[in-house]
Amino acid sequence: MYLNILLFFCFITKLAGFLNIFLIKENHPKFKLLKNKVLYLPLITYTNSSIFLLILWTFCKIYLKTVLSTFTCLVWCILCNVTIGYWLLIKHSDNNMPRYNVIFYNISNFMHHGGLLLLFSPSILYNPFSICSIYLSIIFSLGWLLFIITPWYYFTGDSVYVFLDKNIGIHIKMNCFLIMLFINIFTGILGSFISNRFKIIY
Repeated sequence: MYLNILLFFCFITKLAGFLNIFLIKENHPKFKLLKNKVLYLPLITYTNSSIFLLILWTFCKIYLKTVLSTFTCLVWCILCNVTIGYWLLIKHSDNNMPRYNVIFYNISNFMHHGGLLLLFSPSILYNPFSICSIYLSIIFSLGWLLFIITPWYYFTGDSVYVFLDKNIGIHIKMNCFLIMLFINIFTGILGSFISNRFKIIY
């Protein structure tokens, strides 16, 4: 039941992300640059990579009955990166985003940047992972930047995140990367400690 609820909220959150952009498409600040390609943004952002991973993790648990501990670590770390990184680095640049419906937007925003992490958190007690697995989320994050966001930036001129724009100084970019790396390592260590210290055997 828990896994089905988790999967349900994943799809609801994903749908809400698409609707948020679709309903304000022509008023979206990036519409002038991207035109209808603005609708693809929910597939490109780092935030949504965490939802894709969580959906895949949940499907594995439901249909394969098991997941690798390294995969659990990956999902945990990316969800933490997305949540903490958003509130530390991205939130201020998101304030001017037009809202079709404030309540709908706030619920969607919370689920994308905290809600799914809260729903997933109990899972690590049943699926403990090693500190040594942290490297995977770092590789995944770099891979998403190099193979998803960078080609998108090259073909559309949209950097997705303000701090990745070519006009932003390299020191600001490096600061953001270092912060994200710290978040990844810290939450990975914390998650490993909690999942092993309080693990539930079933």
